[in-house]
Formats: sequence, structure tokens, C-alpha cells
Amino acid sequence: MSYEIFSKVDKTFVINLKKDTLRKQHVTKSFKSRKIDFELIEAVEHDSQDVKSLYAQDKVYEFPPCYRCKLNKCSHENNFITPKQVANFLSFKKIMKKITDEKIAHAFIFEDDFYFKPFSRISFKQISSFVKNNQLLDSNEPLLLRIGSHTKVQKRYYFKLFIFNKITIVENTTKDMANPCFLINLNFAKLFLKNFPDIYSTSDAYIHSHIPVKYKIKNYSIYPFCIGQHSYGNKINKFPSSITSDQIESKNFSNINSISEEQNYRELKKIWVKS
Repeated sequence: MSYEIFSKVDKTFVINLKKDTLRKQHVTKSFKSRKIDFELIEAVEHDSQDVKSLYAQDKVYEFPPCYRCKLNKCSHENNFITPKQVANFLSFKKIMKKITDEKIAHAFIFEDDFYFKPFSRISFKQISSFVKNNQLLDSNEPLLLRIGSHTKVQKRYYFKLFIFNKITIVENTTKDMANPCFLINLNFAKLFLKNFPDIYSTSDAYIHSHIPVKYKIKNYSIYPFCIGQHSYGNKINKFPSSITSDQIESKNFSNINSISEEQNYRELKKIWVKS
């Protein structure tokens, strides 16, 4: 009964690059052991024509300035929107379109580097009660429930969980980037597509901050997050990141995270788009 909410939600989607077979095995094993049905969605490759077309059409926020702080010079390790970040954005768009085309009422969305934390059984049982008691699956209002994230939360939330066996559900927490696992409904997916912009942010900022703030929709975060991420935020990560590259001296536009000069950005982008 711990994971019964998965049987009440119409679909569970997992984004996975076709070449990432080890991640696929990890996903299959994780869900099978919990008797959860899921569907893999093939992720968009960063060097696909769809990604290159967005750059060629100037549909991606250009450097300078830094897309994060809007300064021409800053210390951000990632100061321009990279092809891998655009591909990740398009992968989520692919799921949102499937939800709207098939009129799927509610869906869990996972990235394939997720993992269930040891206390996830307690968390999902209480998430199920919260959703039921607040009739969230019966509402037509756009819904976003954040369940997995690398965002650090205060220790008091862990104390509450481990001492009193209680999770904390916080409303309107748009600082939490929760792409590893979240729950949405059909009307949220419609908002994603309706406002699919020239790409001016990462997918997590767009999903978990920009849309909720702009439309003042119902959005919640589950503290502490019961789904973790195997490719980011750990001392040793099980998988290498498929979004962030190792920062190296390179002339390959798709293999760097930051650029110092506008001319350099434009030259590298032009070469890469035509490759």
C-alpha cells in the first residue's frame, strides 16, 4: 500500500536517452521491485536537428548576458543555455505533448537518474493521503507536486520525519527544482505547451518556477524530498550527468558550460549548428 498512489495516477513516464542502457536497467529494476508500471520516453539528443534548429532560428536565449544573473561578466559555471539543456527541455515538451494529445488526466514524470530514498515508503503513503484528502486528482485546476530534487532542505524536516514519522508539505515553494520526480495534471501540461517560449531558461526553472509564478497555480513540495538524483549533488554520483559537461578547453559548442566573450559564443554556435 505504500506506493498505491501510482495505481491511482494514469501514467508514470521516465525520460531516457536511447544510448543510456545502464540507466534504463536501473529504472526497470527500481520500479519492478515496487510493482510500479511505467513508460519510457526516448529523450531528445543534444545534437539532434530539433535542437540545432532552435539555435539557428535564434529561439534560444543568447549570451551575453548570462541567462541566470543577466550580467555580461559573472562567476556562474554555466552562463549560457547549452545544447544539452535545450535537449532536456525538448524531452519534457515531448511528454507534455503526449499528455495533452492522449488527454492523460495525471502523470508522474521522472528523469532516469532518480532513486527512491530509504524513507520513500512513508513519504508516498502520506503523499497519497494528502492527494486524496485535498481531492487533487479531482480538480481541474493546474497542479504541480514536487517529489524529487537535489535541493537541500532544513534539518528540521528530517527530524520531523524520523521522530514523528511525518512528512511536511509546503505550498508555493517555487525555489525547488524537482525534475527528478514530480506529479502534474493535464491542465498543467497544457500551460507548458501554450507558453512554450523561445527557450530563456532551463527546463526545471520553467516548470517549477516560471509557470507556477505566472499563473499562481497550486504547487507543493514534499519535505524532505523522497526521490534523489544519482547524477548530481552526491559525493560520488552513480551516473555521469547527461546535461552538464565537464568544463574543458574545447571548440565544441555542445561540450562547454560557460563562455567569456560574445564573439566566441557566436563563432562556436555557428560552427556547431552547421556541423
